[in-house]
Formats: sequence, C-alpha cells, structure tokens
Amino acid sequence: MGEAAGLGAPGGWATASAAAGTAPATATAPPPVLDLKALCIAPGAVAWRLSLRVLVLAADGGEVLAASLAARAALAHARIPRATLPAGGEGGGEEGGAPPEVEVDDDLRAATRLDASRVPALITLTACEAAGGGGSSGATHVAVDPTAAEAGAGGAGAVVGVDPSGTVRVAVLGGGGGGLSPAGLGAVFAVARVAGPPLLRGVDEAVARAEAEEAR
Repeated sequence: MGEAAGLGAPGGWATASAAAGTAPATATAPPPVLDLKALCIAPGAVAWRLSLRVLVLAADGGEVLAASLAARAALAHARIPRATLPAGGEGGGEEGGAPPEVEVDDDLRAATRLDASRVPALITLTACEAAGGGGSSGATHVAVDPTAAEAGAGGAGAVVGVDPSGTVRVAVLGGGGGGLSPAGLGAVFAVARVAGPPLLRGVDEAVARAEAEEAR
C-alpha cells in the first residue's frame, strides 16, 4: 500500500538525492527512479512527504520481488493533491521551524499523477558457477526467484533491480555461499534484464485495468 502523506521541509529530499548520486563523475547516470521535484509545493519551503508501507504475510522466497511489484503498483496509483500557499503565506519553512500553512484541494480530479514508470522490479537470483578446465570458471547456472530452501542450498545470491527498459538500477550481492566471477556476474545481470521487464508490464496492465474499472 502506498500513500502520499504529510508536509515537511525539503531537507530530507536533498539528503536522499545526495545519497543516490554516488555514481562516478565520469559515468552517465540513468534518470532518477522518482522525480522528487513533483513533490515540491514551494521550493525551499515545503513539499509532500511520500510514505510507502509494505506488509509481508509470508516469507518463503520471492518476497523482495513481490514487495517491489506491489510498491510500483501503489506508486503508479498514487495521486499528488494540488496544494498552494495562500496569499501572503510565503513565510515559514525555516530550518527547524514549522512549515508554512498550505491550502490543499480535495478534488482528486485536480491531483497529479506520480511518475512510477522507472520503479524497478527487484529480482532475487541464485547463481552457481561450474568449474572449467584449469581451475577457471565455467558455465553459470542462474535460478530466478528461488524459494528459501533453494537459496540456502548453495550458490551466490543477488538482488538486481531492473526497470522496464532492462536497465540495472541497483544490485545487492550477498547471501548463499561463494562469490561470482565477472563472467558470472554478467550472467546474473543478463538473466535479470530478461526477467524484469515482462513482470513490470504485467503490473502496469493490472493497474490500468483496475483504474478503468474505477472510472466506470
């Protein structure tokens, strides 16, 4: 379940942006997953705070993927109410102070949509590399969305975030046993790039169908 809730000074968003902008200066970074400017009401003074809560009812493998798909659906369905500062309400919002008074339009037809098109699917994978001749690494066998028992059976674990274009947004390596060679890591990324986009298209189609039903 996702919801836009609360108002606050924009310092938190600046911190989040700085933390995300860790790519080397020589690299070409992809666009951000979410456009945080869409949450701004008054620059330097007040912005919407976005809260996303995910409830996991069972955990036997696949919960990371399920949570990421649920998050994409919730964010795609979220709306940002139109909010304005009243005349003469530019004050406030100073560091450590209360945000200024804001007028919020409760007409959802005036609300704007949050662009969730780049929110990735977080694919959990387990990979095992067969030994090649002369001690070199051989073929890499990759299991997608393993159960807890499969993930604990051996092999290197990874969670790879892939957007609809197949771009790897984030990768967390760890879990399981052993490591991966550069070739093995490439195989894991290649499988994630194939597995992710169809799942994201399915979520987007489900959201579109649900919204069409609501509009009737």
